[in-house]
This record gives sequence, C-alpha cells and structure tokens, in this order.
Amino acid sequence: MKIIPFVIATILALMVVLGIAGGVAFVILVWQGFFTPLVGG
Repeated sequence: MKIIPFVIATILALMVVLGIAGGVAFVILVWQGFFTPLVGG
C-alpha cells in the first residue's frame, strides 16, 4: 500500500495552501492598516 506518500503529499499541499492564504491575509491586513490611513480612508 502506498498510503504514506499520499499522506505526505496531502500535508505538503495543505501547508502550501495555508501559507498562501496566510500571506494573502497578512498583505490585506497590512494594506488596510498602513496604506488606507495614508490615503485618507
């Protein structure tokens, strides 16, 4: 049974997705917290 490589691939894929989502959320928070006051919003 080749279940181990599948589990590893699934974990890696989840880490990549969570990393991208976390990066996007971080950029949005920084954008709203830093650039919006400068523009006057």
